[in-house]
Formats: sequence, C-alpha cells, structure tokens
Amino acid sequence: MHDKTHDKTHVLKRDGDRSLRFSGELLGEGQTGDGTYPGDWTRGHMVRIYACSGGGYVVASSYWSRWQGEGSTHTAHVHSTPAALLGALRDEDGLIGAAEMAAWEDACDEDPALEALRYEEVTP
Repeated sequence: MHDKTHDKTHVLKRDGDRSLRFSGELLGEGQTGDGTYPGDWTRGHMVRIYACSGGGYVVASSYWSRWQGEGSTHTAHVHSTPAALLGALRDEDGLIGAAEMAAWEDACDEDPALEALRYEEVTP
C-alpha cells in the first residue's frame, strides 16, 4: 500500500469519455519518442501509473505528435489489483513497451505491492 500523505487530486483527460478524477499519488512515469533526445522529439508516448487513495491503480497513456495533421490521444483506466495493472501494460502480443516498462520500474520502487510482482520468478 502506498503512503497516502502524498495524495492529491488528479484529473486525467480521456478521448471518447469523461475525464477521470481521483485522489492518489503518481508512482511512476515513462516516455519514448522519435528523435535524438526528448527536446527534439517530434512524436512521443508517455505512460503514468498512479496509486488511488481508496485502493487500486490508474494507468494513463498519451500519444502526441508535432506533425501537422496528427493529433494526440489520451487514455486512462482503473485497475483493482497489481496483477491487473501489470496485465494492462502489455500490448496485444503480451509484451511490455519501453514507456510502460520505465513507468512500471518506477512504480515498483514506490509501492511494495507492485515490487512483489517486479520479477517473473522461476523455480526449478
């Protein structure tokens, strides 16, 4: 369980749905982009993981572009368990992308319930 002393109200924009408002704490963030370094990126993807005050987690994802005619997309979803959160970070092939992995690693550093799932354990 996360430390609720750092909780604040967050409002996350979602395309095609109402904005999501909750009280909680940002646990991790990751981003990727096209270009040499973040200041030069012309397209990008940012993922943020939050712990909710009442329990559960939120994953917010944004894709953005500086190219004319290309817009941005914003999603945010609530997950009740660490396992559900981890599953939501996987793509349709079951892989975890670079932005998602960076956010996951940061979040594991902050939340013991996530830390317990940081590694896939194999026992002979």
